[in-house]
Amino acid sequence: MRINKLLVLIGAVLLSIYSYGQQADSKLSVLYTPAEISHFKQNNPDVLEFYNYYVNNATYFTEIPKGKTLKTIPLKKVNPKTGEVLQDAIQMIDLDDFNPYLFNCKSQNNVNTFYSIQASNKILVMRSTIEIQKMFNRSKNNTNK
Repeated sequence: MRINKLLVLIGAVLLSIYSYGQQADSKLSVLYTPAEISHFKQNNPDVLEFYNYYVNNATYFTEIPKGKTLKTIPLKKVNPKTGEVLQDAIQMIDLDDFNPYLFNCKSQNNVNTFYSIQASNKILVMRSTIEIQKMFNRSKNNTNK
């Protein structure tokens, strides 16, 4: 009897882990429709897993390095569906739960891209596509161990 309970508990834990992996991060809904997200869940769960990883790990904020000249692009809000740049000033609150799809940051293939944040001593670092893919693959390998 005790073994049956243990097996049911293990099954429930594994099922919850599997279903968690199939969930779409709410940040994706600014760019993808519920139908598109559902399609990813059913037909391309690996793509959904990557997109979830991307919205939470493709960028990070840091202080502007002292004594270094850094080529930066001004960070601006955009309409995620059209790409149109919006004129709203960026507030630090916008950066608390950062969603790269809401801003003009784009990942370059081989190099990190730096974005300046007006009225701040911070910059946004957009990791290169290659770095994001390597990080994602490492996280998947660590999860599968």
